[in-house]
Formats: sequence, structure tokens, C-alpha cells
Amino acid sequence: MAKIAEGRFGANTLRRDLIRFGSAVGIATVFSAVQVFVIPRRLDVAAYGHYRLFLLLVNYFGLLHFGLGEGAYLRWAGQSAERIAREWRRIGSWLLAIQVIVVIIALCVAPLLEPVTRVYVIAVAVCAMFVNLSALSSFALQAIGEFRRAGRVVFIAPSLFIISVLLVPHVTFLTALCCYVGSFAVAATYGSLCVLRVPISHTEASTPIALGHLIMTGFPVLAASLAGGLSQSIDRLLVSVAVPITSFAVYGFAATASVAANSATQAISRVALSHAANWPSETRARFLGGFYDLISLGYGIGLVAEPLFERMVTQYLPAYALSLPIVRALTMGLPFWVATHVVLVGTLQSYGRVRRQLAIELAGVAFVALLAGIAILLHAPLWVVGAASTTGACATLITGSVVVRRAIPEAKAQRPVRFGALIALQGASLIIALQLAGPWPAQCAIYALLAFAPTVIAARSARSHDW
Repeated sequence: MAKIAEGRFGANTLRRDLIRFGSAVGIATVFSAVQVFVIPRRLDVAAYGHYRLFLLLVNYFGLLHFGLGEGAYLRWAGQSAERIAREWRRIGSWLLAIQVIVVIIALCVAPLLEPVTRVYVIAVAVCAMFVNLSALSSFALQAIGEFRRAGRVVFIAPSLFIISVLLVPHVTFLTALCCYVGSFAVAATYGSLCVLRVPISHTEASTPIALGHLIMTGFPVLAASLAGGLSQSIDRLLVSVAVPITSFAVYGFAATASVAANSATQAISRVALSHAANWPSETRARFLGGFYDLISLGYGIGLVAEPLFERMVTQYLPAYALSLPIVRALTMGLPFWVATHVVLVGTLQSYGRVRRQLAIELAGVAFVALLAGIAILLHAPLWVVGAASTTGACATLITGSVVVRRAIPEAKAQRPVRFGALIALQGASLIIALQLAGPWPAQCAIYALLAFAPTVIAARSARSHDW
């Protein structure tokens, strides 16, 4: 594989950026994992169900800026740090103005709503302002190549949230939301200060920025991103409508298994896209296809912790022990979602095929909604709904691979079938280990033994890529 020229995004910086940004996202994942055991213990089951429902809404905060952030990120690709920092000031003021208008509308509408709905509306509007501002700052830092500071923006919010929840004497649904919003306010402030510190000499010629153009170019990317989030959460939305809030709390708790996968997607995709744009078009698809091996390697290693996780849930959160079969069912589909968004969506974005990206995401929504909806209509156990979601994830990867190969001939060098086979072997190893009676260390050891071969194959393949 041909190498690219050295520089801010040279081939020799990929591992460094993956380590820096990945470590920050990893820290955020650790704090998110701690939340799994802290928040349910500090809230009753009904309040935790409302909290999980709020987290579903968080995935769609981007709608409240109409794709302005995504449009800016596309514009900043390959630009100088000075130009990015200068344009961030103007684009950031536009985004802030939009979000302030949304907050004002929420405050005007809130008195007309029921108390619980009123809390949701105000919290969503205020939190969206800080989430979107922190995201814009992170986009700017990533485009500049400051992955260390961009990573800090990512982990500040979850770390401060869990610390504040632990310090509050009595946690209610309302105080939990206040802690959540406040943590993102700090993250947005830090990210903004980091971009403001980038020096601007005013010697570089500025180019005009049109708000409408940014929204027009960014909204398709935002729509695809939201469709991708919806494809991974549509099962939860359907369950929230079909079952009582306490049952949804159990399913929502099981869905926390996706925390690690979402973190991996965020860490890998941002770094991969920043570097892929600097590879020649004839080798770019093969470069991104190499992340199949990295994903299967991470999945194989990560599953070692599943028996310990189940033991901790049984011991410390017995009210949520019923969620463990759902956790297993959802865990099987996580690597397929990661691969879809890192490899397939990343390939389409790097070649400018955004419409096909949206088609893949919408197909994922359709697959999961159909399969999970059928399971719910048949009154199947919730773990079956989770298995249906996993089947939809697999179908999305297969369909997306076909779409990408037809749209981009260079993508034929990618190997999704081999990836699927390795994931199936690793997942089957976990199921076998969990079915065998015994303490969790023995289950971990059995899994490690059974999954050793496919994980080593993935490791060797990952090392073979000329990154």
C-alpha cells in the first residue's frame, strides 16, 4: 500500500492520533461504564427509565443546528489551522444564536406542558446548546490535528457528570439532568478556549462563508448520522412505546452495552477520516478496509470482560439481572455497527458519496425496525428483540458492503466476509463460555481459549497494514 506524504496527517501520525484520541475516548468510556453501576443505584427504576429515555433524545441534538457543525467540518478538511480558528469564531456565533433561539422557544412553550414533559423540553434545549458547541469545537480541533485537546473535550463531560452525581447527596431525575447539562457546559467552555488559543496572524486571505451553504452541505451528513443513530436505537424507541417504563428501564440498562462500541466508533472514525482524505483515491478504500481487522481485534479483547460485567450486575444491581440475556443479544451486533460506520460510511464520505451513505443508514433503520417490531408484536421476550436488532445490524453491513463495492471499485479490496467470520467465532466463543457453569474467572479463561485463534488472526492482519 502506497504511503502518503508526511505532515499533519502523515502516515506515521496515524498510530499517534489513534492513541491520543482513542485514549481520551477510552477514559470517557470508563466513566460511562461507571455510570452503569452508579446511576441505577441512585435512582429508582422509574426515574432511571426516564433518564434512559432522555439519553435517547441526546442522539438527535444535532437537528437543532440543522447540520451547521457537519458543514463546517467538511469545509475545514485540509485547511490551515489559522483559517479554521478564524472561521470557527463566526460559525460558532451562528450556532450559538440558533441554539439561544431554541432555548427561548422551549422556555415559552414549557408552561403549557405537563411537569415531566416540561423538564424534558427545557433540558433538551439547554443541553443541546452545550453539546453542539462542544461538538463544533471538537470538530475544529480534529481538523487542525489537535487530537489530544479534542479528546479532552470528549472525556470532560462524562467524567464531570459521574463526579457530580457522586457528590450530590440525594439524586433525583431533575438533579441528574442538571449534572448532565452542567458537565457539557464545562466541556463546551474548554473546547472553545482551546480553539481561541490558536494564533491568528490575519495575513492569510479569508474566504467568504455562507450560512446557507454550510447547512446545505452539512445537513445530508447530519441526516445520515442521525439515521445511523436511529438504526442503533430504533429498537429502544419501539420498546419504550410498547412496554411500561420499568420494563424499558431494564432494556435501556442492557443497551448500555453499546457504550464501548459507540466510543470505538467515535475514536476510530474521526481519526480514520482525517487521515483517509490525504491518501490517494486508488488506495484510500484499502486503507479504510484495514480497520476491519482493528475492530475485530478490539472486539475479541473486549469480550473477555463480559463475564465480570455480568457478575457485577448480579451482585450490585440485582434488579437489573433480568437484562443480562438482552446484553448478550445486543453485544453480538456491536462490531457490525462499528464496522458499518467506520469502514463503509467512512469510505463513502471520503469519496464524496453522501447520498449512498444516507441510503445505507436508512436501510439499517428499516432492517432493525422491521425485525424488532415483529418481535414486539409477537410479544417475544426482550432478549429476542435484542437479537432482532443484532440481525438487523448484520443485514445492514451486508447490504452496505454491496452498495459500497458497486459505487467505489477500489472498495473490492475490503474484506467484510472475513470480518464477519471472525466476529461470529468470537461471539460464539463468548456464548459457549457463559453457558458453562462456574465462577467468572473460569468463564473468562474459557472464552480466551476459544477465541484465541480468531483474535490472533485479527491481530496479525492489523499489524500487516502499512499505516
